[in-house]
Amino acid sequence: MKKILFFICGALFMMTSCKESSKAEVKEDVSKMEMEMKKGLAELEGDMKDAQEEVEEELEEIEEKVKDANDEMKAELNERKVELNKWQNEMSAKMKSMNAEAKKDWANFKKETSNWLEKMERDLED
Repeated sequence: MKKILFFICGALFMMTSCKESSKAEVKEDVSKMEMEMKKGLAELEGDMKDAQEEVEEELEEIEEKVKDANDEMKAELNERKVELNKWQNEMSAKMKSMNAEAKKDWANFKKETSNWLEKMERDLED
């Protein structure tokens, strides 16, 4: 999410400091930023899926260890299992909300950019 906000802030700075840029150039820059944002989201989603796979593997290992463990070890393993399940649930929720948040932020950014472009056009016509 920090990458997305960084791209958005960078774009706003770039567009407000380069008034002589043409509308087409600004739109092209926005399109490039959108592609970068999507690439960043895809990378982040891949990292999150990798982490979830690691958690799944550890949960499977715990299930195997519990079979042969004494009571004290079972308690420790079950405690770890609870932690991993909690983390897994949080990760799933984060993945679901991540794309929605990014799209919302991007939609707001595009709206602000469009408004800025329209204002720029009006100012240039005056």
